Amino acid sequence: MLMGIMLFSLSCPFIQWPVQYQIPTFVPDVPYAEEIWQGPIQEEVTSKNNEQVFYFADFLANCYLLGLLIGLILLSWKLLILLNIRLNAKRITLHSKSIWLTDHPEAPFSWGKWIFLSRENWKEEESDMILIHEEAHVKEKHSLDTLLASFLKIVCWYNPLCWHMGKYLPQLHEYLADQYTLRTGISKEEYLRLIQQKIQAHFLPAHAFFRPSIKNRIQMMIKPNTTVMMKAVYLAFLPIGALLFFSFVTPITSNPMVPTPLVEPFTQLAEEIIQVPDDHIPSIKPLKEADIKRMSSGFGMRIHPASKKKQMHWGIDFAAEMGKPVIATADGEITTTQFRSETKGYGRRVVIKHSEVYTTSYSHLSGFNCKVGQQVKKGEVIGYIGSSGQSWAPHLHYEVFKDGKRVDPAAYFGLQ
Repeated sequence: MLMGIMLFSLSCPFIQWPVQYQIPTFVPDVPYAEEIWQGPIQEEVTSKNNEQVFYFADFLANCYLLGLLIGLILLSWKLLILLNIRLNAKRITLHSKSIWLTDHPEAPFSWGKWIFLSRENWKEEESDMILIHEEAHVKEKHSLDTLLASFLKIVCWYNPLCWHMGKYLPQLHEYLADQYTLRTGISKEEYLRLIQQKIQAHFLPAHAFFRPSIKNRIQMMIKPNTTVMMKAVYLAFLPIGALLFFSFVTPITSNPMVPTPLVEPFTQLAEEIIQVPDDHIPSIKPLKEADIKRMSSGFGMRIHPASKKKQMHWGIDFAAEMGKPVIATADGEITTTQFRSETKGYGRRVVIKHSEVYTTSYSHLSGFNCKVGQQVKKGEVIGYIGSSGQSWAPHLHYEVFKDGKRVDPAAYFGLQ
């Protein structure tokens, strides 16, 4: 049962529970003026942009990875020590079983199929009882349990319950091996006298016979067996645990107070097509496919190449050659042909109002092919690729606004 809990703990993060939810969106209505950077930065960045931002989530992630690395190194080191002990040990046959004699102070102990006895006192009469005890660990594959528990402690090193479980598991293995030994007919008094002879520190991830938990082992051997009533009480905790688990499951209900997702499903877009004429919904890319080198930056969070800060990128960047024509993605009216400073902002920018719902923006142009108030058709050339404004390579920064809020333009490509 204990190993089942550990395996469930390891696999639980990878289980995908069917939960229906909506992603809330918060889009501040502020202009965005950063674009792709290719090549060296040729102007000084202000001290404000050079500020180092401390992200607590990144700090926690780095701490977790550091703890994970230290745990893996320590476990690898202990396993190498075990391998070294095995290589330096002498193999003998005792009672038709392969035994390894070693001078290591933790002997006798077992790991995997290997049973190690002390080179000095392996001929003593007590060695038979020790050998039976260690055979129980080998038959029950307790080393595999210990290895899984070690990995669990490494992966969840921040959880004190995992450390407590890792400490409790070897004691449980010793209880089981003690019961196995006593069932062979060995005198309980002689066996208790043997395990009290020597208490030693334990370092290796193996099953040492003389462990510091001898007091607990003695109590387990002399206490009466668990009654049927107590077993029924233990089983009663299973439905209680299941009830507590499902108590925290959120029911699938529709909540009108939950905002719509940032990237809208195409089913919602299909409903909007019915309300807005097709030609007035952005439905194509702002460049011909043959003129697009690549999509150099998408919609979403990214690290700003100059300030090194995590910031939201509110549009899509298309890299293209200087002078390539930029086309309107839907019918509409030109509302802005703006030109900002060559060192900041959108540079040359065109804004088209397609309807009361949709507006599109085209930035960093090298020139205009339209004027304010002009009616344009989908696919009509409105400007040319450039690198004006805050830009260091020819490209187009394209944005789509729905009801005054920026949305992912990629959701509207290919709607025609």
